[in-house]
Amino acid sequence: MKDFDSAIKRIKENPNSHGYSKEDYEAIISLDKTFQEFKTQLDETFKNMRNIFQTTIETLNFSIKTFFENLADTKYIINDNWFVGFNLISSLSLNELAEMLYNKDENNFQEFIYNVFPKEQKRIFQEIREVVPHRDLIINEIEQLYNNQYYASAIILAYSQVDGICNENLGYGFFDTEISTYDLKISKLNPGVGLASQIAFQLKADKNEITKYVKNEIKTKTFKKESYNRHLVMHGHSTHYGTKINAMRAISLLDFICTLKKEGVISGND
Repeated sequence: MKDFDSAIKRIKENPNSHGYSKEDYEAIISLDKTFQEFKTQLDETFKNMRNIFQTTIETLNFSIKTFFENLADTKYIINDNWFVGFNLISSLSLNELAEMLYNKDENNFQEFIYNVFPKEQKRIFQEIREVVPHRDLIINEIEQLYNNQYYASAIILAYSQVDGICNENLGYGFFDTEISTYDLKISKLNPGVGLASQIAFQLKADKNEITKYVKNEIKTKTFKKESYNRHLVMHGHSTHYGTKINAMRAISLLDFICTLKKEGVISGND
C-alpha cells in the first residue's frame, strides 16, 4: 500500500515524466479510481447510518418524553400497588407500558417483574449505592438477604431505608401519615423538569397498599395477614408478607426513592 501511495504521488507530481509504462500507468490510475469510489460509498454509508441513528434517538426521546408527560395527568403508573423506577420499566416498549398502565393487570405485571428483576437486580443495587453511598453496608445487607431468600428481613430493611432517605433529605419519613407532613410530602415530591422526575406522580396514588392508612383496619382487625403494607409489616401485624414478589416490591420502592433523589426531586439536609 505504501508503494501504491508513492506511485500515485509520483504520477500527480510528474504527470508527463513519471517514468511508468502506459500499461502500469493505466493500472495505477484504475486502481486509484476504484479506491476513491469505494471510499466515497463508505463515507456515504456511514453518513446515512449516523443520520438514521440520530433520527431514531431523537424520535425515541421525543416519544418517551411525550408519553410520560401524558402520564402525568394520571395519578398512578403501572399499578396502584407498586412504586416503580426506570430500571424495571426501561425494557418495556411504549405500547407494553401503556397496556400495563391502563389495563392494570396485577398478575400480568407480576409476571413481568419476575422476568425483568433478575436481569436488572445488579444495576438497581449499584445505582442505589451510588445515590446513597453512606448507606452502602445496609444496601449490601438488603441484597444479601434477598439473594439468600430471607425476604421478610429484606422487606423490613428496605422499608426502613426508604423512610431514612426521606427523613435525612426532607425532615420527615416517606411513610408519615400526619396531615401536615403528608400534604407537604405530596407537595414537595412533584415531577421536576427532568424526564425521570416524571415518575414522581406515582406518589399521587392514595390507594397504594404499601402506604395506605390502615389504623381503622387494625382497630377492626380486618387487615390481611399477608399484607405488605408498611405499617402492618413494621409493627408486626402482618405475619405472612415475606414473599419473593413483596421483596421485589420493597426493593423497587427503594430504587424509586433513590431515582427521585438522584433527579433532585428529593433534596435537602444531606
